[in-house]
Amino acid sequence: MALALNHMNYNPLCDAQPLGRPEDCDSLVLTYRYYGEDPEAFAHDIAVEQSIEFPVKYVRAEAILTHIVPRILSIRPVSGATEIRLSFDPAVAGPDLVQFLNVLFGNISMKFDVRLVDISMPESMFVQRGPRFGVEGIRALTHAGADAPVLASALKPMGLTTRAFAHVAASFVERGMHLIKDDHGLADQAFAPFKERVRAVSEAVAEANAKYGRHTLYAPNISGPVEHLMARAHFAKEAGAGALMVAPGLMGFDAIRALRQDASLALPILAHPSFLGMCALNPRQGISYGIAFGTLNRYAGADVVIFPNHGGRFAFTLDDCREIFEAALSPHAQMKRALPAPAGGMKAENIQAIADTYQTQDFVALIGGDMYRPWAV
Repeated sequence: MALALNHMNYNPLCDAQPLGRPEDCDSLVLTYRYYGEDPEAFAHDIAVEQSIEFPVKYVRAEAILTHIVPRILSIRPVSGATEIRLSFDPAVAGPDLVQFLNVLFGNISMKFDVRLVDISMPESMFVQRGPRFGVEGIRALTHAGADAPVLASALKPMGLTTRAFAHVAASFVERGMHLIKDDHGLADQAFAPFKERVRAVSEAVAEANAKYGRHTLYAPNISGPVEHLMARAHFAKEAGAGALMVAPGLMGFDAIRALRQDASLALPILAHPSFLGMCALNPRQGISYGIAFGTLNRYAGADVVIFPNHGGRFAFTLDDCREIFEAALSPHAQMKRALPAPAGGMKAENIQAIADTYQTQDFVALIGGDMYRPWAV
């Protein structure tokens, strides 16, 4: 269709699609913490940057000002900062996960002293979102009882041969692991090429499952060049892998969404936290731990969300980890729960303490290096 561009009386800045402003309960409400000066001016800055990114004084269409630019719901002081709440029409985000993320923390991510701390979405935004399997689905696939955590370990260290990884995987099945994943550093290196490793480990896990009566799932790391993502995923399934692992910090959260929505794959997805730390670790900047590691992974479709547990070799506090547990496990009418997987220096003797700390058995006890003690003595 040709667009009429030569009408002398036509002003494109007045040509806007009218939208019905939703009630507050139907809005996308975003809450930020601001640590700088003049919070009222900054609230207006967020509203413009996260929507039209255009001089407000030039806007001639009232529909844009009233329906596209978000409303400022509140500006109030909270513990050394200012809380700013904005109400967006969900149409601004549209149906795409990528644009949703852009609305949450796009241009404003390049400003100092602002942190996204809460997201409240209308029910309409949860259609076809969330894990395919979730907590109950993973337990059913692995035959992990509801009265204990799901047990998992990782194939490491980088540099071992394919044969060695297959042997380790079979041993983990024998020792009762429900999930076995590639270490996030295993990609398509010469010492254990992707296809060779995935096929050999999948076969070893299948043989050990048959021998020991287990239902262990192997999740190869399919992170890599974006043009190879789906091919790697389908190869892994054909080779016998029972799950997939991807790092959304490296590949983008939409990689999880694409994998989850591919009905011909229909495999559980583990989300690895590599590269996501820069989103959350500065307490005056970025995105809260619960959102970065929990909410966004779960919303995109991850069944298991991996993150460093407090007290390990990373800087996550107990409160940070509680945020992630809550984001992964909070009940929702339209979205399944995801299994939180605290990791990073975990040991078998810590499992009960973790269950006691978070008051749940719904988590993955991801034990890495400590599982290799029998070979290290």
